[in-house]
Amino acid sequence: MEREWQERIERLEQEVTQLQAEVARLKHNDGKAHVAINAEENPFKSMMNTKVKAVIKPLTEEASIETSEPPIATKPPVEKTIIETREPRKSFEERMTAILPKLFMLILVLGILWGLKLASDFGFLSDIVKVLMAYVVSIAIGLYAWRLEKKKEAMTAMVVSLYGGSFIIGILATAAGAILYEIFALTVALAIALLYIAYGIAISYFKGNQALTSFVAFTSLLLPYLLEYMDFEKVFILIYIVIIFGALQLVILQHQQQIALYIAMFFSLLAIHLIWFTQDNQTSYFAFSLIIVLALFLNSWWQLFKASEKWKVLQEGALFSISSFTLLLLNIVIFNKPYQIGYLFIVLALFTSLAFIAYKKNERHVFDVAATIALLVTFNIVLTFDFAEGYDQLALVLAALAGIMLAIRLRAPLMKITYSVILFNMAFILYVTTTVRPFWHAENIAIIALIIGVIAAYIYGKVPKGEPTRFESWLAKYYVMDSISAATILYIMLYLAKLDYAYISTAHHIPYVVFSLTALWMLVVLAMDNRWLGIFAPALLIVCYFTQSMALLTTGFMDNTHIALQLITRGIFIFVLIALLADLYKEGLIYQKWKKFIEKYIEVYIIVGILITILHFMNVASYLYTIDIWTWGISVMAKTLLLFAAASIAILLGRKRQWKKVSAAGFILLLIAICKLIFFDLATLNLLIRAILFIVVGAAGMLLSGRMLKK
Repeated sequence: MEREWQERIERLEQEVTQLQAEVARLKHNDGKAHVAINAEENPFKSMMNTKVKAVIKPLTEEASIETSEPPIATKPPVEKTIIETREPRKSFEERMTAILPKLFMLILVLGILWGLKLASDFGFLSDIVKVLMAYVVSIAIGLYAWRLEKKKEAMTAMVVSLYGGSFIIGILATAAGAILYEIFALTVALAIALLYIAYGIAISYFKGNQALTSFVAFTSLLLPYLLEYMDFEKVFILIYIVIIFGALQLVILQHQQQIALYIAMFFSLLAIHLIWFTQDNQTSYFAFSLIIVLALFLNSWWQLFKASEKWKVLQEGALFSISSFTLLLLNIVIFNKPYQIGYLFIVLALFTSLAFIAYKKNERHVFDVAATIALLVTFNIVLTFDFAEGYDQLALVLAALAGIMLAIRLRAPLMKITYSVILFNMAFILYVTTTVRPFWHAENIAIIALIIGVIAAYIYGKVPKGEPTRFESWLAKYYVMDSISAATILYIMLYLAKLDYAYISTAHHIPYVVFSLTALWMLVVLAMDNRWLGIFAPALLIVCYFTQSMALLTTGFMDNTHIALQLITRGIFIFVLIALLADLYKEGLIYQKWKKFIEKYIEVYIIVGILITILHFMNVASYLYTIDIWTWGISVMAKTLLLFAAASIAILLGRKRQWKKVSAAGFILLLIAICKLIFFDLATLNLLIRAILFIVVGAAGMLLSGRMLKK
């Protein structure tokens, strides 16, 4: 019995939920019936609640009587269906219907202009009549649009197109009458143009059409060129530009017109700068005009950005582009002018304020853009200071490093990209243009500061900071940080080579200190965890090591300078090779770390390592003979013994680890050593050295044979 009542209650609740959803849908589709639906909804709800209570009451009474039965767990109420309301998308036909009036209005205007030109060519109309007819057509089209709007006989797109056509014809007629035909005075033309501009801004405000607002902005900001033609004071022209741009902000903010904002900003900047080209004084007026326009733009952009939900990435990109363009124009205007740093501090305050507001509102990308521009302004401020020679570069390096550290701290992708590019360019320029003599001068200190700062920034960037952002995931996916690590190591090696050439190594242009450090770095990096240096740094150091090995094996041993340094360098290369071979043989730390790359080709690596080691030993033997430490006979004997030693080691290692290729390589080396002993050493060495060599080789050969026979 209770189960039956429970099922009836659930069915009633579902019916109530469905009816409420139906009422909500009707309210959305028919706005006029909103009040009526609300009036019917409440009685319906009360009726449903009464029915539910009437059903629940007997159930409650029955449950209280039948206390012996266990209570039944009630199910959770059915969730109400939430209906998402979306704006209906316009069809292709509706979009074309909205565009066609504007297109045909443009065609009509062109037709009228060409018709007037044709009548003028045939002498039917004078210049005065043509201009007056254009004004009559402009006023007639405006009145016709007003009549259609009042009687509601046309669509909004049609009315807006007519208003826009009226504005276009009036502006063109004014320009033609003042400049082309010179019918009336320029002052009269200015008054008429201002009236039409006021008319255009008014219809843009009341109609809220973005295309119309954009065209009015473009046309209104062409008037400064007429004012320049009339030799107006530059101050009044700039005031006009600022006022027009400010008035357009009322329209843009009222109707959320983002494209119109960018168009108005671009043509305002262009007008200010083109007017600036006509003179070389009054810098402060032009600078303040740019700053005021920028402040108005930032305010409008932020208001529109908060209200919008689409294309935010494009808006942020547009903010960065226009802000950078404005900063460039401002720098051109105020370059080497009085109070240059004051203007830049005002711009810095604007972008710092925007960054602070965006940070408070948790708009991290906007904060990223604003902070990036603020640091770019900081760069400009640094460049304005009168530094001693070279210290401006040091200041720029420190500012760039501060920017990259802040970008990593804030996890701001645009700042990271911008300041990474800046640091890369500065590193390249400093390396190419800077000399390291004397060591303690500003430019050289700038390079050292840059290297230390990049290393610190890299380490700071590798420290985990919680869940990776999308940009950080992209960096990890495409090994960007690994590439930066390898590039930093290469840059350090190149800078150390500069120091080595300048202060230490001069023999055959071989930077022996850098070679030694490269060999040791390779050994350390191969043993380190890849999470810090990435996958490209070991590969880079291996390539450098073998390239430098070839340089040592082919050059340098004919020079008698820096003997100890050359011997130490060759000794370090041999030590690194032996350490690598020992690690591979014992399956040590390096082997375990790179096992998937080594295991399959372990025999090839062992053979190559033994051969390169023998070549380095022979190179040392030749060098000792060159510097007169050994005689020629001892050098030849040492090379033969080295061949026998390498062959023996390869044979023993191969047999012990079942490396057939290594054993075969050992036997080949043994044959080469025997051939050298018989066909070369026997004929060239004196009796004493020949006896010693044959005794040593014979005894060692007997020991090797004994070991092999035991196996």
